[in-house]
Amino acid sequence: MSPQDLDDWLGRAADGYGTPSYVYFADCIAQRIDALRRAFKGRFTLSYAVKCNPNPALLTWLSGHVDLLDVSSIGEFNLAVAAGWNPVLISFTGPAKRDFEIGEAIRGDVGLLVVESLREARLANAVA
Repeated sequence: MSPQDLDDWLGRAADGYGTPSYVYFADCIAQRIDALRRAFKGRFTLSYAVKCNPNPALLTWLSGHVDLLDVSSIGEFNLAVAAGWNPVLISFTGPAKRDFEIGEAIRGDVGLLVVESLREARLANAVA
């Protein structure tokens, strides 16, 4: 899609839906994902940080386009699972996770829990 086509489409979306509106061009996102995969020649898996944009429709679309998701709250974890993501493909990172979040993530089969303190490690061990 040319820059002019994008501008025209965005203008029609603004006229039809008002502003502010969020518009995603899945083809453009897919092209960027493909470019990353080509540039790194399969040496890495792609993980999307849900905190960048937790839009449920986007999370659903990303399944099959990126390899993993990274969440930083149990709310993001739950959004990802509701969007169809297998919990084992989700990592839960970030400091100051609350006790109930760690417990819920482990019970929800989160794929990777990154513990950031002894408190988190002890709690994860007790839950597991």
